[in-house]
Amino acid sequence: MFYDPEKALSKHNSTFANGIARSLDLSRLAGELSEERSTLAIDISNSSVVMAVGSLDLLCKNIQRESLLSYLYGFLEPPEKVRKVVPLTVARLVTDAARHPNKEPAFGSHHLLAASFLDRELSRDNFQGINNVATLFTSLGLGKLKNFMNKGEYADFSAAVTELTEFRHEIVHRTAVQFNPYQFPTVDDISRRSVTPEAANALKAGGEALVNRVKAFIA
Repeated sequence: MFYDPEKALSKHNSTFANGIARSLDLSRLAGELSEERSTLAIDISNSSVVMAVGSLDLLCKNIQRESLLSYLYGFLEPPEKVRKVVPLTVARLVTDAARHPNKEPAFGSHHLLAASFLDRELSRDNFQGINNVATLFTSLGLGKLKNFMNKGEYADFSAAVTELTEFRHEIVHRTAVQFNPYQFPTVDDISRRSVTPEAANALKAGGEALVNRVKAFIA
C-alpha cells in the first residue's frame, strides 16, 4: 500500500514516547549532579521540559498531517470545516495522482509530494498548550478530548501539559535572559524546572489516547 495511516500514526506515537523518555532521563541526570555543578543541573532540568513540550507539539503536528492525508486519500470522512482548510495544492496533487494512467509506480512519489506540501503549509501551527491540542481534535472532526479520554486520564494529561507549557514559557522568555552575564553576574535566582515521572506518564498515556482516537476513525 502506498500509504498506511495506522502505521504512520504508530510510528509517530513511538517517536513521541521516545521523546518523553529522553526528557525524563535528562531530569534524572540533573538530579544526580553535585551542588558544585548546580548551573549545569538547571540547564539540563530545563532542557527536559523543552524536550517534552516539543515532543507533544511534534506529535500533534503529525496527527494533523496524517489526518489530512487520510481525508484526502479517503481513509477518513472529512467534516465541513476540514474541507475548507485542506491546502488546495495538496488536493490537486492527490487528484492528479488518482487520474494517472499508470498510477501504481507513480502514486508513491505523488504521496511524498502531497506530504511535503502539507508539512510546509502546516509547519507554523503550534500545539503548546491543552487548548491548542483540544482545538486540533475538534477542528479535525475527531471530538472533544474530555469525551474520549476517561476522566482521570484527561485530568492528568491536561495538568501535565499546562504545567510544562507554562514552565517552557518561563524558561524561554525569562531564564535565558537571566543567564546574560553582563546583566546577571550570578544565577542563584534562576528557576529550575523539570519533567517528573508523573508528568511523563501522563503525557505518554495522553499521547497514546490521541493517536488511538484517530485510528478509531480510519476506515
